Amino acid sequence: MADFGVFDKAKQVREQAAAKAAELKEHASARAVQLKESVATTASDVSSSLAAKAGDVKETLATAAADARDASAIKIKEAIDEFNATLLILREAGYKVGEVDIAIGLPPKISASVVASDAVTDEHIARVLEEHQSKKLTTLVLNALYQAWRLQSAIQIVGMKPRGMSIEFGLIPSVTIKFIG
Repeated sequence: MADFGVFDKAKQVREQAAAKAAELKEHASARAVQLKESVATTASDVSSSLAAKAGDVKETLATAAADARDASAIKIKEAIDEFNATLLILREAGYKVGEVDIAIGLPPKISASVVASDAVTDEHIARVLEEHQSKKLTTLVLNALYQAWRLQSAIQIVGMKPRGMSIEFGLIPSVTIKFIG
């Protein structure tokens, strides 16, 4: 009979172990469902938060772009007004302005093709500079054009002749001298 007691005891331990395993399985399954729901909720919350942030960023960028367009339009108008005032004095000094290009941006750039007429002389330029000495940008541009014209007249490139100049109005005006073959 002692042998049956050991078997009964083993059977009882086996049943307890099976019950405990089933209990642990059920607990693990329930915990897995809880974790899955928690991860899904967290993912949904993060997704909603990111979508809201993306909307905020998009709105901020749209506002900044509109502000930049407005600022650009104002700067272009200011640059054209300043260019027109300078243009009158360049013509007075004896320069003929041909083609004008406007690059729209921050800051805007205006460039113009310029040719010196026979009226451009040391004396004439000195007189025009003196008359408009209070207009700093204009005198800077006129001096730069005159120096470029003098340089262009003084140098020779084999097989080429002077073709005029180009001036760019920007933060720092620049003059380009041109030759044609």
